[in-house]
Amino acid sequence: MVIDEFMPVFDVSKRYSTTVSASVNTVYSALKNADINESPLIRALFFLRGLPALFRSKTKIPNTNRLTISDIAHSGFVLLDEKPGEELVVGVVGKFWKLSGNIAHVSPETFMSFNEKDFAKAVWNFSLLPIGQTATELSTETRVHCTDESSRKKFIRYWKLIGPFSGFIRTEILKIIKRNAEK
Repeated sequence: MVIDEFMPVFDVSKRYSTTVSASVNTVYSALKNADINESPLIRALFFLRGLPALFRSKTKIPNTNRLTISDIAHSGFVLLDEKPGEELVVGVVGKFWKLSGNIAHVSPETFMSFNEKDFAKAVWNFSLLPIGQTATELSTETRVHCTDESSRKKFIRYWKLIGPFSGFIRTEILKIIKRNAEK
C-alpha cells in the first residue's frame, strides 16, 4: 500500500473498513465526492476542534456547506499520493495536542523528511480492494509518527482522549461513502 511508503514506522495506527456493494470505480467516485458535512456529529466535532482558531482569527472564517476529502487535502493536510481506484493518501504535520494544532505547512516532497523536534506527522489513507465484480472493501487507516520522545508522550496523552472521536469520524465517513456508492 502507498501509505507504507510515507509512514512505514509509526507510534499509533487505527484502521477501519467496510464492504460496499458497488464496483471499485463507483466507490472511488463516491469517496472523491462524499460530503463529510452530511454527518451533524462530524460537523460538531470539526467545529469544536476549530474553536481556538475561530477566537484568535481577526477575519471571518467562511462557513462551507460541503466538505470533501479534496477540501481536507487543501486545508492543512497535503495530498501525498493518489492512485485512482486504489488508494488516496493525505498527510499533516503538527502539534495536535495543542488547542490550535500548530499545523506546519509542508509540501508532499518535504513531508517524509520533516523531522523537527516536538512535532507529530500523520498520514490518513483510503484504500479500495475489489471483491469480485460487484463489491469493494473500503478501508481507511490513520498512522501517526512523533519526531521525538517528548512529542510522543504528549501525543499519546492527547490520543487517549481524542482517539475515540477520531475513530467515530472515520467510521462515519465510511458510512457516508458506502451509502452514496450503493445508491
